[in-house]
Amino acid sequence: MKKNALIALLTSLFILTMSSIAFAITANDIPPGNPLPSDTITRITNDDGSLFGIAYYVSSTGATSGTRYRTTAITVTIGGQTAVIDISSLGKKPAPGERQYTLIAITRQDIINAIPGGDTSQVEQALNNPDNIDVGAHIQIYNAGTGNVLATITNKADVSPIAGSYVFGNVDITQMKSR
Repeated sequence: MKKNALIALLTSLFILTMSSIAFAITANDIPPGNPLPSDTITRITNDDGSLFGIAYYVSSTGATSGTRYRTTAITVTIGGQTAVIDISSLGKKPAPGERQYTLIAITRQDIINAIPGGDTSQVEQALNNPDNIDVGAHIQIYNAGTGNVLATITNKADVSPIAGSYVFGNVDITQMKSR
């Protein structure tokens, strides 16, 4: 029953955002003028309480200078292991100065498939009782003119000091932390 509710919820969100599904992990932009999304992670569970997937929103503002940032991966930590899910080609980039909100939806199978080494038994057990799940990101700061990566951030605590050293403002830093 909850799985049907999830499908209905995601379908509604996808229609609301006029989305197109890229692959199992989805990123769907919210058109201007629609209500702003919540910044919380929504856990979607099956009838037995096991995790079916997670959904949350991130915000992005199009770059107006030569030093930019991009999210290359989403991390999901559960059961003592971290799944790193490549999203470097997911979603579109906003125009310079334009703010965009994107729905990120990750399924249980996406998480399992991204566990390194193929031993997913501990993660599968944790997904059956998803009380403690953490989501993060890998963010690259790069020179748009040369393509050179200047820094890579993999820990939320490092966002402010590293991004601040490249003169990113509060809005950009907040957006980086939303991932």
